[in-house]
Amino acid sequence: MKIFVLCILYLLLTACSTVPHRIPSSKQKRLLVFGKSNRPAHMHIVPGAITHLVRHFQQNGFEAVGSQELISLTKESLSSFDGIVFVDVSNGILNDEHKNAVEEFVSQRKGLLLIHASIAAGNDWRWLKEMIGTSFLDHPPIQQAKVSLTTNDQHTVIRLPDVWSQSDEWYNFTSKIGDDFSILATVDESSYLGGKMGNHPITWSRKDLKQKVWFTAMGHEESLYAEYEAPFMKHILNAALWATSSFEQQGTTD
Repeated sequence: MKIFVLCILYLLLTACSTVPHRIPSSKQKRLLVFGKSNRPAHMHIVPGAITHLVRHFQQNGFEAVGSQELISLTKESLSSFDGIVFVDVSNGILNDEHKNAVEEFVSQRKGLLLIHASIAAGNDWRWLKEMIGTSFLDHPPIQQAKVSLTTNDQHTVIRLPDVWSQSDEWYNFTSKIGDDFSILATVDESSYLGGKMGNHPITWSRKDLKQKVWFTAMGHEESLYAEYEAPFMKHILNAALWATSSFEQQGTTD
């Protein structure tokens, strides 16, 4: 009997250790994954990226909803969400009502994640440009490059490799990133052709957690979103956990 009980305990412990981390259902956070582009280079990427991101978030305990409809970005629609993920949202897409709704959302200490071409939404939206800290300049052709973490002391880089390689569209920016931001990852300009930034940030977030905004310039290739265990998608998942949490500081206790 004693041996039987020990076997049962062993099996239970083994099962618990192999179950992926999920948010308890009583604390489940809601994410809106919104994408909409008027650029031919990104229009075909958005639907698949949204589908993969929603699935990835749902598999990790979020209640995630994908949308390309502007009605999703009203104050009423956003009131039930804890975080917003923008995927390739072009400039000229959002009107003042949508912009005001997102600004109010972030003022409530709810998180906003911006992926790749969503930086362009700041071209006609001063608030968003301030939240990101710079603007898009140009990019060389898609190519393989090395990405390096610049810190291990931030929730969005937990369990990521210090260095990894991926094929992407590597953005150059109009200015350096200021002191109001934590640079989380850089792309090594010696590993590809066309970089213009020197020390080249590729992912960063605002230091002021009253405005929980996170941006990565990675994410042009639709195939990147299908690789759920790759660093890129893990990075986004970590960012979603950070953006919807109540962390009072950037550091992690992991």
